[in-house]
Amino acid sequence: MGKKQTSMPASAVRVTDSPFSRSVASSPFGSSAGLFSSISPLSFAQPPPDYSAISEPSVVVSFKSLLKQSEVTKRKAVEEILVLVEDHLKAEKPLDDGVIQAWLQSYPRLSVDISGPVRRTAHVVMGTIAKSEGKRIVRQLGTIAGAWLAGLYDQDKGVAKAALDSVKLAFGEDKVDKFWQIYQEKILDYCRTVIFHKNAQTLSDERYVSPDDSSSKYSRVISTAIAAISHLIDNLDKDAIDRHVASYQEIFSSKHLWEFGSDSDPYIRRSIYHLGRVTISKRKKLFQENIPFIAPHALWKALQTAQGVAVLAFLDFLAAVLLECSEAWTTTKTGKKSATPASIFATFLGNGPQAAPADDYWYRVGDCINLLKTMEPNQLPTDLKTVQKLIDAVKAGTTRKLGNKVVNASSVAWRIFFNITYSELDILDPADADVIIKSYLLPTFLDFVFDAAAGENKLSQEDIVIRSNGLIAAIKSGKKVGELAFNPVWGAMEVGVSKLVLEGAQDTKKTKSSIQRWASITQHLIGVIPEQAASRKLIEETLLTLYIACLRNIGNTAETVSNQAGLTLLNELLSLKQSTIWKNKDIDQETNNFFVTKLPSLLPGELTTELLSAVIELGARTNQGPTFQRSWELCVETILGLADTEKLDSSILFLLNNSFDADGLPFPEPLGTYLATKLEGSIKNPETSKWDLFESAILSHGRLVSEGFSRQLLSQLVDSLADEQLVPFVIKTIDTIARKDAAYLKSFLSGDPSTSSELLTRLLSLSHETDDDVGQSALYISSVLEQGSAKGTASTSAKHADPFMIEHLIATLKKCVHSHTDAPSSDDNNWLTVDKLADTALGYINKQTEDQKAVTKAMIRFTKSEWEVALAPFWTRKPSTSFSISSPLAGATYLVKPHDAAHDALPAAYDQDGLSSAFRMADFTQTVFFESLEDPPSVEIAYYLALVLVLTKDNLDIAGANDIFKDYSAETTEHVALLTFKLEATLALVPRGDPKFISLLTDAADGASAFNYYNARILAWFLESSLESGALSVDQVKELQERIQIGQEDSFLSIALLTSLLPRIDKEQIASWRDRAIRDVTSFNFAKSGSPYRTGISKLVYLNALLPKLEDDTQEKLPISLNALRFLVEHILEWNLSTWIDEALLTDNDSCLAAETAKTLALILPYVKETRGSHWADVADLLESFPKTCDETITTEQVPALYWILKLFAAFKNLAAEGHADVSEEWGETEAKITKELFHVLEISKAKSTNDLPRDTTNRLLARQLAKINVREIVAPEQLYELISVPSEPIQDVAFQILHRYVPSIQEDLSIELALTANQEDSLTVEFEPALIDLLRQSPLDSHWETLSADKELYMSIKAYLLAWLLVFDHFENATILLKGKYIDLLRELELGDNLWAFTFEILGFTIGKPLDASKYPITDYDPTAQPDALLDIRQLTVHLYYLSLQHSRVLLNNYLNNVKNRQTTLSVESFTSKYISPILISNALSDVKAWRQSATSAPQTNTNVQGEEIEGGQLTVKISPSAAEVLASYTIDTQTLEASLTLSPTYPLSPPDVKGIKRIGMNEKQFLSIIRATKSTIALHGGSLVDGLSLFEKNLNAHFSGVGECTICYSILSLQDGSLPGKKCGVCKNSFHAGCLFKWFKSTNQSSCPLCRTSWQF
Repeated sequence: MGKKQTSMPASAVRVTDSPFSRSVASSPFGSSAGLFSSISPLSFAQPPPDYSAISEPSVVVSFKSLLKQSEVTKRKAVEEILVLVEDHLKAEKPLDDGVIQAWLQSYPRLSVDISGPVRRTAHVVMGTIAKSEGKRIVRQLGTIAGAWLAGLYDQDKGVAKAALDSVKLAFGEDKVDKFWQIYQEKILDYCRTVIFHKNAQTLSDERYVSPDDSSSKYSRVISTAIAAISHLIDNLDKDAIDRHVASYQEIFSSKHLWEFGSDSDPYIRRSIYHLGRVTISKRKKLFQENIPFIAPHALWKALQTAQGVAVLAFLDFLAAVLLECSEAWTTTKTGKKSATPASIFATFLGNGPQAAPADDYWYRVGDCINLLKTMEPNQLPTDLKTVQKLIDAVKAGTTRKLGNKVVNASSVAWRIFFNITYSELDILDPADADVIIKSYLLPTFLDFVFDAAAGENKLSQEDIVIRSNGLIAAIKSGKKVGELAFNPVWGAMEVGVSKLVLEGAQDTKKTKSSIQRWASITQHLIGVIPEQAASRKLIEETLLTLYIACLRNIGNTAETVSNQAGLTLLNELLSLKQSTIWKNKDIDQETNNFFVTKLPSLLPGELTTELLSAVIELGARTNQGPTFQRSWELCVETILGLADTEKLDSSILFLLNNSFDADGLPFPEPLGTYLATKLEGSIKNPETSKWDLFESAILSHGRLVSEGFSRQLLSQLVDSLADEQLVPFVIKTIDTIARKDAAYLKSFLSGDPSTSSELLTRLLSLSHETDDDVGQSALYISSVLEQGSAKGTASTSAKHADPFMIEHLIATLKKCVHSHTDAPSSDDNNWLTVDKLADTALGYINKQTEDQKAVTKAMIRFTKSEWEVALAPFWTRKPSTSFSISSPLAGATYLVKPHDAAHDALPAAYDQDGLSSAFRMADFTQTVFFESLEDPPSVEIAYYLALVLVLTKDNLDIAGANDIFKDYSAETTEHVALLTFKLEATLALVPRGDPKFISLLTDAADGASAFNYYNARILAWFLESSLESGALSVDQVKELQERIQIGQEDSFLSIALLTSLLPRIDKEQIASWRDRAIRDVTSFNFAKSGSPYRTGISKLVYLNALLPKLEDDTQEKLPISLNALRFLVEHILEWNLSTWIDEALLTDNDSCLAAETAKTLALILPYVKETRGSHWADVADLLESFPKTCDETITTEQVPALYWILKLFAAFKNLAAEGHADVSEEWGETEAKITKELFHVLEISKAKSTNDLPRDTTNRLLARQLAKINVREIVAPEQLYELISVPSEPIQDVAFQILHRYVPSIQEDLSIELALTANQEDSLTVEFEPALIDLLRQSPLDSHWETLSADKELYMSIKAYLLAWLLVFDHFENATILLKGKYIDLLRELELGDNLWAFTFEILGFTIGKPLDASKYPITDYDPTAQPDALLDIRQLTVHLYYLSLQHSRVLLNNYLNNVKNRQTTLSVESFTSKYISPILISNALSDVKAWRQSATSAPQTNTNVQGEEIEGGQLTVKISPSAAEVLASYTIDTQTLEASLTLSPTYPLSPPDVKGIKRIGMNEKQFLSIIRATKSTIALHGGSLVDGLSLFEKNLNAHFSGVGECTICYSILSLQDGSLPGKKCGVCKNSFHAGCLFKWFKSTNQSSCPLCRTSWQF
């Protein structure tokens, strides 16, 4: 935007005595040199510096770039110079003199550049140079001091900060003021030059700079120069300024300077006003001497200028003038003959705040008005016209429009309005004062109270205070003003109110609003004005008159409007509690007549609410007791008699909500009866009921409703929370009660424990409600009950916590964790999980002080009895014998005595997740105390947590082992596993070797019950970990060792101590015990023993515990004679084992004995391997006999026996492999029989092992033993196919691995058999196993495969399906093209492929357009045991299957893909294939071609037909181009060559190879194309490989050149199916066809005629 510039003489542009002029060396152009020397460095016309002294050319380039007009170029150049200077500073190298001189000449112009970044960087460069080269440039600083320091006041704050920082960098923060002082004269010279001799045209080149930019630059430079002068005056001391006072006088006496006070640029004006204010403050004389120059422009003309953002600065300047230099206001001329200072000021105020905040503006205006008022003489105007103009200007600033409403703009403006109005009334003559009152004061109050628009605006307290303070200000302004202003205004308002009451008004809303506004003002006045004041007496007289008028007028007319106005006023008057009229006894009779006689007769009616409100207001008057008592009774009686239910409810609700505390208030019993009936109806029909009625009734306890009845209602509400339909309504009602009267709710709950427990339980549940409103309400109520806060509030401060309610809340919380009696119905998703309860408990604790926390935590902890009750149903249950495989007590698991049924514990309680009380207690304790509060576990808590951990892990290992949790869904299982991990971490904090913990466990382990067994396991674990950490002392070990009793069968303590302490027990002691154990076993006789199984097993258990483990690689020689060991083995084998070997089935005891016997043998056999004897045959018999005892499945009790039989099998096999004579001989004779029996075990291992770890472990062991079985020995594979779907991963894997080797092994035989029967009518028919087809039909397409990582059964089922397909593709291995074709036809007939590929496309991301990254997976191979992650395993398997699909069944896959309509899917398939699959298949195909030709080249070159007859033919050669994925086939006969090419596309084999004939010889075009077409069909349509296609190509050419004709159906000489020649000739047309082609023709046409001549075929 352009700007008007001060006109200057042309000669002013060339100032010869400028402080910035520089001498120039003599020049041949003398006149020009003189001209350049007069140009200021700020000017764009400044000549360039002398660059000759700069040594570096790049620096010269940078300095020359500073003269360019482009901002980007200049900015880059100045940044380059900054880098140069900083580098020299870091290196402590001085700058070249040429660089310094060039910079000092360039800097002034750069410091005022249009670009802010250029100015900012220039200041940084200047500061850096001054710091590094200070002494070298000190004499030249004067030339740049003005420009540098003026930059401190740049309008760009970033530039100003850069300038200040650069000055501080150069001189230090403490020397900046000194810099100003030293160069004061230079700074003044700079400012004088800028102010007097510069304009926009001299600072900017108008050829390149827009008028707006040049004007903006000029304004900035001028304002910074003026600000620099202000800084000098404000900060330098008197002596410093006096030394240059002439310069200041020269500047201040210039009319040109002060003309900027009315400049169009606000920043320049603001600088001038600041300069004036600073001068008045610091150099008042200097200002006063120059008032003639200052006032015309900076005062009078400025008052007539729109100030904008400079308005506050101007008002500050004006206030300073009025206060310190008032002569400038009173003695100088305004510039207009007819304009007085007051009128100009009034005009100025008419512009309003402009761009300033309203309050800041009016505060300053008020200061100016007060200064004018206090001046001598008073400078406020006295002529009516000016006064009105002044008041109008102020009044305009009091309000503003907001949409269609008028709102207050500034309360300060209102204060100024009343101030100036009352000040003018004090000095005006009566006639003019009357005009002001009528024109301004009366409308201000009457319009607010009675104006029609007033009723539409919401009553604002600010509006009331403004008007009230306005009237109070009138009273405080003196008697004269009070009588002139207050009395007329108050009288007019009294008349207006009386008129409304007596005459009424149609607009009842407006009437009510007017009365309320008047009453609010009155309330404010009587609260401030003393009773003795005349104005207060006037107010009280009005109130008395209006009160009596209301009482007499209401009810005298049938007009509702008039009665309503009177009642409104009556209610407002009754609320004026500070009024003195209530002390007047004369009104008692009037009051009694109205409230007792008249008012009840007006009920019911349209004004019921207003009438009842009046009665309630009367009740608040303590001196109206009897009158109110009688009136109240009559009103309640009348209301209860109403027939209109709606009116009755609304009237009661009004009474309940507005009742108050009053002595002797009657409790109407009929009202209680009515409310009780109403509540019953609401419970039956909650949607249409008024619940706020009961809320208000309860909250009015002790007022309108009795305490007893209120509690009865609240109790009924709490009871109704049990009904889910009522919950939203009831909880909202209780929420409101808690918000309004928390103390009452808490007192109610304290007095009723049953109801308290019920409510708190439901609150805990509902606080996690999915319905936000219900949940938030429950949370709020809980927080209110928890805190001991004031009525109606919910303080969150811990010091206000209510201990009594906290105790109730915690008791309820523990009940919810433990007993589950609050468990909701199964369809309720909002039940109390442990996480929710833990969050609630932590919420209680975290809001308390440390002392309170200790008490609360003690209350939250579960007691010993609570733990025992919860754990009793589980620690009394006998553990499964399968745990002997993994338990540290091993075979001692068999010795657990059954629990006495007479002492059964209470049945276990479970939550909706199937978690028991004990589990929930442990989860809660872990979450609250150890996970969140990080408390160290005590011995007692650690003990019970350890029991829960052992039970939980058992239940995880074997589903239903003890039922401490019942749900095995993925989510619950994950939660249980996570808790076990956390509990282990917590128990790790228990100090190892803790005597108290060990003592507790040893006492609990001494016995043979399940409880003793679990404690013994914990003891064994704790002692073992204590030994590992070195925390168990020698004395502790010795003390515990003394408690070991070898052979003890009625206590688990000894076996627990033995297994855990064995590494620290002396070897001699161990040897002694082992000898004793061997003696016990060898001397034991089942036939003579009273309880053979238990005693025998116990002896074996102790022996096995003392024998070295199988995993021990050291295999040290046992200090026992070989004969003793052999005798032990023979004795064990001689035990009455025939009793179970010969039986068809084993009993549970037999299985346990078999397991422990097999274990003993497996441990001992390696030590007797050198012995010879019949015991090796007995071991073999045992291995062969045990599988025969297994029925159709392996039972849980048989699992340990099978596990140790397999271990014994492995040991026996290893000994045989070592070459020991008797062992090897026996193994050779029995290996096949034992393996056969184990294979039988595999076939019947169909039991689920997903949640059965011992079975799973045993199955894995079985799988390892059978993984390398000779597949040629498999007679009936169908049972293996069935094992693919068994929910046991090791069984599934081993079954697959066996079949994976078996299926390809039989394909070669099938291929030969098929070739031999190819042309026969009874040609071989291929089929898949029925069990395999059943697996293929179980498509997982609709399964939620995304969750299979958490769902083991889903994973196993999907994997079974995919493994079945992998076995299908195994059929293609080692198969000929003819057999492959049969399999393709079979798959097409079964229609199973589409499901596979649909699932594949989904799991590989094709359907969503986000293909899987297959680079992470082994595409060409798959190991079912390699990937532990379920989802990754399935994806890996799916990628491999897709690869096999393209390799073997691409014809079917392409057919499926052609039917996919989603373009996104097909593009994803093509992208994935070309990126991951095609490169592999192309490479394999080309490698196969290469290998084929190499084998063909090494064999004798004899061409034969399909029947093996030698025929004449040529030589086929191929050239392979891997980079082009192309094969060039050349067929040479005699000296000529026939050529064809096969090119593979990037998406091969989705896209078939492009087969083209290049060069033809010895045949016509049709014959050549037929051969090419047959080659392509073999690959594209029949699933053949490139080798198959090229082989057919070669054979067709051989047959052609041997004179054999082509089949006119497939256009190939050799059959694409079986490679045969056309052998079926038509008797009519004599054309020959392939038998297979002809059969397909007959089948497709449903007739037996020749394809060409259509004659009936003669067979």
